[in-house]
Amino acid sequence: LLHKPHTIPIGVFGGVALSGLPQGSCASGTIAGILLGPTLKGITSTDRIVLYGDDILIAASSKPEAEALKKALKKALESHTFGRFRLKHSGVYHINDGFDFLKYRHRRSSWNGKIVLSPSKRCYTRMERKVMANGPESGKLMRSKIKLYVSRWMRSFPLWKRTPLSIIFLE
Repeated sequence: LLHKPHTIPIGVFGGVALSGLPQGSCASGTIAGILLGPTLKGITSTDRIVLYGDDILIAASSKPEAEALKKALKKALESHTFGRFRLKHSGVYHINDGFDFLKYRHRRSSWNGKIVLSPSKRCYTRMERKVMANGPESGKLMRSKIKLYVSRWMRSFPLWKRTPLSIIFLE
């Protein structure tokens, strides 16, 4: 299959490919990479793209460029060779304001200019509900639980790193 990049004869799968993948399949991330890699490469340079399963992040240097990339991505996905894909959630965000991606909140520190990662707002909300379900507690105890949660959460989910397989999809 790799000798002819991104060409998968349907006979290889015995017609199974026509019925789709079950939700949460282990193969879905790999297949998403095979299907979306060439499309994303056609939109912008691969060093500006993070493709993790079906989650896509594309970096831009200005808001007009980001809007143009969003429009190009939407058009490319709607007219994709293997069927119409749609953007479930899409937006243009400035790194200084922060944005959520892959359960992380990404933002640039106004203090030192470095990128700061923390659990996403959704993860914080889920944790807050769990803490509140345990009943009223002192503010000091709640803050210590939140601090412990953040440190454990950050250790549990390592950052995305380029792998040989992800590089193949975007080449």
